[in-house]
Amino acid sequence: MSATQDFVALEWIRGELAKTLQSAQVALEAVAESPDDSSSMRSCLTAIHQVHGTLKMVQLEGPTLLAGEMEAVAQALMNNSVSDVSLGQETLMQAILQLPAYLDRLHREQTDRESNYLPIMNNLRVVRGEDRIPGAESAETETAAGPDLSPLTREPGDQVVNTFFQGNGEGNLPKIRARYQASLAAILKKKDIRENLSMLGKLFTMLDRLCGDSPMGNLAEIGLAVVEGIASGGIRLDNNTATLLRGIDGEIKRLAEEGQEGLSKPIDPELGLNLIALVKSASKDTKNIVAVRNRYKTIAPRQEEVSMGPDDETMSAVARILIEELNAVTDKLDLYVRSEKPDTAELIDLRPNLERISSTMVILGDKAQQSSVARQIEVIKGIEAGADTDEETLLGRAQPLLQIESSLGTLVTDGDVGDKDDFADLDEAQAAVVRETRSGLASAKDAVIDFISSDFDASKISSLPVDLSALRGGLTIVNQPRAGDVLTAAASYVRSQLLEAGVRPELDQMDDLADAITSVDYYLERLLENAGDPYLQMLEVAESAVAKLGFAVGAKPVQAEPSAEPVEEPSAEPVEEPSAEVVEEPSAEPVEEPSAEVVQPSAEIEEEPAEPEEDNLIDDEILEIFIEEAGEVLETLNEFLPAWRENPQGEE
Repeated sequence: MSATQDFVALEWIRGELAKTLQSAQVALEAVAESPDDSSSMRSCLTAIHQVHGTLKMVQLEGPTLLAGEMEAVAQALMNNSVSDVSLGQETLMQAILQLPAYLDRLHREQTDRESNYLPIMNNLRVVRGEDRIPGAESAETETAAGPDLSPLTREPGDQVVNTFFQGNGEGNLPKIRARYQASLAAILKKKDIRENLSMLGKLFTMLDRLCGDSPMGNLAEIGLAVVEGIASGGIRLDNNTATLLRGIDGEIKRLAEEGQEGLSKPIDPELGLNLIALVKSASKDTKNIVAVRNRYKTIAPRQEEVSMGPDDETMSAVARILIEELNAVTDKLDLYVRSEKPDTAELIDLRPNLERISSTMVILGDKAQQSSVARQIEVIKGIEAGADTDEETLLGRAQPLLQIESSLGTLVTDGDVGDKDDFADLDEAQAAVVRETRSGLASAKDAVIDFISSDFDASKISSLPVDLSALRGGLTIVNQPRAGDVLTAAASYVRSQLLEAGVRPELDQMDDLADAITSVDYYLERLLENAGDPYLQMLEVAESAVAKLGFAVGAKPVQAEPSAEPVEEPSAEPVEEPSAEVVEEPSAEPVEEPSAEVVQPSAEIEEEPAEPEEDNLIDDEILEIFIEEAGEVLETLNEFLPAWRENPQGEE
């Protein structure tokens, strides 16, 4: 039978094969629900055997080999000879879902390649304990779709190397890195966030000009887009973002140590992928964000090498299932963090769920997300082996899962979970956490009232610090760390001042404490009603209230008796995250920097510079930039402030 005849026959049998595979899917789902249902497993095996025989009859090599491996796995499940039954069922289900789309593509293109079926076929072989067929890894690499990372790996040209040399790159990089570390450390301590974001933007601009079209120069371009996103409120300044900014510091350190020789070395691909994904997820556009999105568009492999994949309907169904699975995992993490006597066995029980999620993600073909889930599994394995863990580590583990859940929402086609901006609509699980938190806040307010009415009986608030800290854990799980930080500050005030120091507070201090708790409650109420338009002003009120108590968000607790003056006056603007009302994005229109060769070298500094050395880091060139920028801002203010005073409602 000729190749043409093969494909003609395929046109006749595709519909019937799809129906038979549907029967196999239904039977396998029944087995997953009732593991002892041997009749359903036999029905699944029979259906796959029919598919295998039909494909073998029409002599289609690739589909026949794949169906043969599917039948072998089904037979192994029937005989109870698979070591990991759950993984075997998941992998077989993936193959059942993918085979119809593979046949459709085969019929459309009238050609077949090993790379079309080898990845899923090898997954089936691994389930049975067989070796992978040689060439599988290269096939998977060739067929994986993702952003083109060539700008982060390409060799720089002679002109780029010359520019780096003429700009004294080897001498200036330690200086740039030192300033980068200082600004990043200040941002993470929530100190002068806007000013330090502006400095990061300027440093990225310097790196871009100094390193040009090299891996580091192109990484600096992405870093500049991230800074713009944070400044505009389009990217959250959370643990994930902070980790990526530290990753950039690692690349700067490497180049500073290796000098010109390191200019051609590629950037860590995982760091590049995660940074690009962060920029693409930004809810607001700036010049550099748009540029990075356009430059790193997701590319498909060459047409003849595209691997088989499920259709949009299947992708949507799989995404919905994964979202439910991820919700279950994050809910259990939330319960663990809230528990007064947490049991690590509950965390260890999450491992099968995460492994099932990782396995199912094969269908979506997103290797970055698979790697992220794999890292969470390794953490669970470490706990299982006796490694210590803490609340911060667990909350940090929840963040990547929440980001994956958000990205999966874009694959759901029925509108249940759509494109999300910085404040996405809450799903039912997240809404349940928020409602539970509001209930806890109501109890906290009652405790404060009882404390006041009992003439400051400390027993009325003895559990308040623990209760507020537990509520903070839930807020972090649903990606609301800013509100959670307010509760942490309030808990610190109650613990150190009212309980440990036994200070008798003034009534206005109690008003401030009540304002902080109530404002967070109002914010959450609005979040439930309209998550796309959160009431950020209430968080500002809450942050101002705890600052008046001497426990500003991000500040160290005060152990002595509270003074009449607050330890830290509330800022006129929120210190947690730059909001969308940023008057001037620090690097959306980069200010002209002096040439890199005029930057004078200075001594390397530690990540947290000593206070007296701070001025030494601000050299004349950087100071000149600030002065120039301040002049431009003053000119703008002088131009528009009189008009605004006359018409405060004028949006222009």
